[in-house]
Order: sequence, then structure tokens, then C-alpha cells
Amino acid sequence: MPHATHVRVQLNCEPIWEGPIKNWATSFIRHELWRCDRLHGQDDLLQEAHLLFWKLTERYPRVLEPAKFMGLFKKCLTNLLNDKSSYISRRKNAYTVLPEDVNNYCYNMTGDTTNAGYLSALLNEAPQELKLAIAMTLNEELQPLENLNMKLRRILGLSDTFDLKDALYDLLFN
Repeated sequence: MPHATHVRVQLNCEPIWEGPIKNWATSFIRHELWRCDRLHGQDDLLQEAHLLFWKLTERYPRVLEPAKFMGLFKKCLTNLLNDKSSYISRRKNAYTVLPEDVNNYCYNMTGDTTNAGYLSALLNEAPQELKLAIAMTLNEELQPLENLNMKLRRILGLSDTFDLKDALYDLLFN
């Protein structure tokens, strides 16, 4: 008796976002939205689910059965939302409320504490006029349609053609 050969039948089934997958993702996100950060709305998470869907279709082209692909998608979306919800708890543990502003505490320190060691040392050695100009720029508000360069030119009374960037570069590095 000859042996029967088994031929695996290829299902030409390509996953489609519209339909059961999108509906399940929408429902799942609606129920699990409370666990995620307020920055992520339902639409944002649905877009991330759509991107996850496309990544899965590209990464796993051999998963052809709809039930298996749906199971893979459910597991990956669940893991994605678990990661986003655990990020909130980690972030809450990382932030602490301090009694005073840290910038006031670290203002005169130089080095690794503030990551501004060289600049702080240069500012401490700067002429009094430059320190006064910097203090004036911090106290003045930006005018509408004005960037920092325009603000400094206005406060210091410089012409519009004065290249402040090159002047500061020469002061710091030459």
C-alpha cells in the first residue's frame, strides 16, 4: 500500500485591518484607556494599534490563519498597553516634589551637578556688563513674532545686521 502524501494547503488569507481586528482593538482600547497616560487619547492608541497591525503583517507573513493572527495581535496590543500603563507607575515613582526650586539651589555650582560647568564658569568670569545684559534678557518678555536673537538686539540696542551668533561664538571659543 503506497504512503499517502500530505500536502499542506496554503490559505491565501491576508489580514485586513478594517473589520473584526479594528473593532476588537477599538473596544479593547476603550476599556483599557483609564490605565494609560492622559496624553494618549483613544485615537492615538488606535493609531498605534494600526501601526502594530502593519508591523505584525510585515514581520510574520507566515501566520496565515485568521484566528492565529488575531491571537498574535491581541497579545501584542495587550503587551503594548501594559507597557504604557507601567510607564505611568514608573514615572510617578521617579518624580518627587521638592520644597524649593532646584535651579536656585544649584545656581552657583559648577560641574556635573548642573551639567553647565563650563558655561557657569565663563559667566562667573564675564564682565559686569554682560551679566547685566543677560539679566535684562531674562526679565524682558518676547514681543509677538520675535525670536531670542531679535530680543537681544532690541534690548542691547544693536542694529538688525549685527551677527550676535558669531559675536558669542568668538567670545566663547576664541
